[in-house]
Amino acid sequence: MSRLLTLLFVFSFPYSALCQELNVPNGQQFAYTWHVVGKGGHKYDQLRTYIFRSLGRNDKGDNVFECQLVRAVEKDDPGASPDLDTDNPKATVFNNSGVLTPLALLQQPLTVTVSAKGKLLDIDGYDAVLSRVDRDWELQKGIRSQIESRKESLGYYIQDMFFQFPDQPIGSSGEWKDKRGVSYKMERLYGHPRGAVKVNKEVPEFNKASFSNESLLQISFVREGDVEEKGIYILDPKTGLVRDFSKNKSFEYSYSSVNDREVSELAIVMETNPKESNLDTAWLNMAIKTGLWSAAFGSGQDYNLEKMQRYFKTKDAQFEKTPLYQVNKLSLLQKLRKNPKAEALYSDLLMSIPNAYLSVPGLYHHLINKFHQLFEKDARLAYEVAGYFYQTKDFNSWLHETSAQNFLSSYSSNKESWDNGLEVVRLMHTDKNLAMRQTADPLFYWSQANKNPKDLNKLLSSANALSKMDNKTMQLGKGGRYGVLVYQLLVNEGKQAEANHLLDAILDKLHVVVVDTLYGGRKDDRSILAHAYQLKYLARKGSGDVNAIKYLSLAAQYSPTGPADKSRMSRYDKHFLKSKETYRQDFVEMLFSSGNEKQALKTFAAHISAEPESLEEMKSLYLRHFPQNDFKALMSDEVIVSWEKAPDFKLKDLNDNERTLKDYSGKWMVIDFWGTWCGPCVAELPEINTFNKELDEGKYPGATFLSIACKDYEQTVKAFLTKNNYEIPVLMSDNKIQFKYNIDGYPYKVMVSPTGRMITLERGKDWRKILKLFNRISGVW
Repeated sequence: MSRLLTLLFVFSFPYSALCQELNVPNGQQFAYTWHVVGKGGHKYDQLRTYIFRSLGRNDKGDNVFECQLVRAVEKDDPGASPDLDTDNPKATVFNNSGVLTPLALLQQPLTVTVSAKGKLLDIDGYDAVLSRVDRDWELQKGIRSQIESRKESLGYYIQDMFFQFPDQPIGSSGEWKDKRGVSYKMERLYGHPRGAVKVNKEVPEFNKASFSNESLLQISFVREGDVEEKGIYILDPKTGLVRDFSKNKSFEYSYSSVNDREVSELAIVMETNPKESNLDTAWLNMAIKTGLWSAAFGSGQDYNLEKMQRYFKTKDAQFEKTPLYQVNKLSLLQKLRKNPKAEALYSDLLMSIPNAYLSVPGLYHHLINKFHQLFEKDARLAYEVAGYFYQTKDFNSWLHETSAQNFLSSYSSNKESWDNGLEVVRLMHTDKNLAMRQTADPLFYWSQANKNPKDLNKLLSSANALSKMDNKTMQLGKGGRYGVLVYQLLVNEGKQAEANHLLDAILDKLHVVVVDTLYGGRKDDRSILAHAYQLKYLARKGSGDVNAIKYLSLAAQYSPTGPADKSRMSRYDKHFLKSKETYRQDFVEMLFSSGNEKQALKTFAAHISAEPESLEEMKSLYLRHFPQNDFKALMSDEVIVSWEKAPDFKLKDLNDNERTLKDYSGKWMVIDFWGTWCGPCVAELPEINTFNKELDEGKYPGATFLSIACKDYEQTVKAFLTKNNYEIPVLMSDNKIQFKYNIDGYPYKVMVSPTGRMITLERGKDWRKILKLFNRISGVW
């Protein structure tokens, strides 16, 4: 984005005659809006408006100012919606603790001392801010410390608003260089700006409204080296105050062994009529005290119900119609685990709060809980709750993962629950909104058929509707799952022809949706497609079709190839359909039995890669058919060679030694991508540390373990390991390695063969067992 600097009239003059220090009259008031945008490796957008009032000079000749922050805006990324805008505090994203510091400082008086040369000397009043935070918010210790540490950052912000004159008088050239190596040039300006010239395409444009016919000082500066800076100050020659300031800054930085570049644009404008935010202090104190970062009612596993109830009693009347207050009350009560009284209070409160109050983006779990409680009890009310969030992923997941299980049991086992649930789905099925109908239709057709499969009219009607559903209904409503379930009902009722017709229709529709790259559930539906082909294989085999094996081949082909092809929803699909994780093993067995060894080995390798924990079973299967063959050679020639080559790396360990992938060749190795900031990562470290000790002791020769700390600082990792007495090998990420290995979350583990080939290990699987299994069966090469 090109920015233009204004061309001003510049005249020669004796610099000794100009203001070379800060001299602000007592009582003068002025304001600055400070705005910085990060455009490098770290993206951000922050705005602050401060009002200053001169209190004159102290006995040392320093300038003393009263200072107040009156407005703040925080964005994670330029162009994004604000996490904080103090003009609209009720839209604050409180799950970002960074918003608390500007909120703590807002409208709080500080006393700022600045030397005659413009150097910030002191900020007084920050302790009073912390005392107010302690009294009104009762923050967690770590979050309170975070606000305390931000005093230093505040000093940087305020220093930006005051130009630091050199200690020595400015010579006749108007040029000088400071101790940091920054070169300055002072010039005098007269009149309005005329024309425009590109000085630096990234320097923000000045506020032209701030210029008048009065004379001003322009001070341009450049800094080169590790930190690069370029910018311009416009000063009032009488007071030395900054009228406008713009600066570009860039520098290299290291983070978790990452080398990146920070690039920022800073603009400061003196405001005549600054915009001030009027904050509802009572609302703010409530929002933070009942929120995520407060310890007012307990922490960890220790929360105090009586303290909560006393607080609620004093605030209920005031905030009865405040959605955030009601949602935070629910969240607090949820923290009291295994407390029957709290659970009862939660349930009663949940039912009494208007659904609109619970419809808070990112906090839909209370709506989900309400929908769940009503699903089997009051169909009309459950349907009304669904109307507030049926278009969200949260609702879709809950409906098809949990609520739908209500219909897995027989109708006779729980008629009331069945009827309520079916009525909820029927109401959604008849809703005027298309998206709600598409979400519910397949579930409705299956559940009404499953209520009484002997009612052939309803069964055939459901089958017909499912065979005609559109692709969007297939996607939103899990049409593949419910279509296959109705297929089974038809088979059970002896309607094989109708079942075959439905299955063919479902197969056709599944083929369409699994290639839709914009469809988030396409991998789940691939697994359903695999199961559908298995069912077709069984049906055709049962009818005597000699070519039935081609459908088993397709079932194997569409089976998950590894962890990336599985999800939470796919596990529920497996539960509903009673399907297998994969059909490759069935296909391999069939191929071996038929003598098609070449095709069998290809599928055999794919199956082991996708399901490495099945290695022992697959070895037995292979040797049962080929007892004379060398299984280790098979692993080398057919299986391992089909794996992806592990990307090489060059990373440093905690002793600053450089390591590469080749340093670990010749052994079976698991690489764990983790971070000290990752809860699940930290939770499994005691077991990892114990296992690593066994490896170090030589208990499993030929196997090894390596961890790579990501998004972390070396000193943080060192301190963490020392504190917990962990002795695991750690390399520091270069912020590239996780992308080379396609990390999709943490912790993330891959297993690397002795020859440098790798597979991803699925979360939840026993990776230690898999490593030992491959090391024992395949051995060291």
